[in-house]
Amino acid sequence: MSATQFCNAPVAPVYLAPTSNSQLESQLLYGQGFIIRKITDRFAEGDVVPFIANPSGPVSRGFVRVKDLSANEVDAADKVTSLKAPIFSRKDIKSPIKMILPFGARVQQLSSHREFIRIGRGQYIHRGHIGPIDT
Repeated sequence: MSATQFCNAPVAPVYLAPTSNSQLESQLLYGQGFIIRKITDRFAEGDVVPFIANPSGPVSRGFVRVKDLSANEVDAADKVTSLKAPIFSRKDIKSPIKMILPFGARVQQLSSHREFIRIGRGQYIHRGHIGPIDT
């Protein structure tokens, strides 16, 4: 089995062994790919897909919780450019925050509404917190 899935959590730990008590090998950021080699219990074993092309292949290998992965590819053209970017449930800074994305997380603009960009179902990020990936 070899399939790429994508991180759907703000940050997902990549462990050296299939347990949350294991040593941390790396981390996936929201929208980052993970090539699954095998799924065991609650963990997927595989390789982290680097955001920047790496001619020598994946940068690290390990185990990620299955719940932190999704088959929904993020066709990202933008990244979070602030240290933290809250994801609101509506196009309003007073609406409940669903999650907070870290600097460097990849996002896909699904639609634009003045100051807010819709990145998912009921997920809005302020325009000032993102910028093009290539900058």
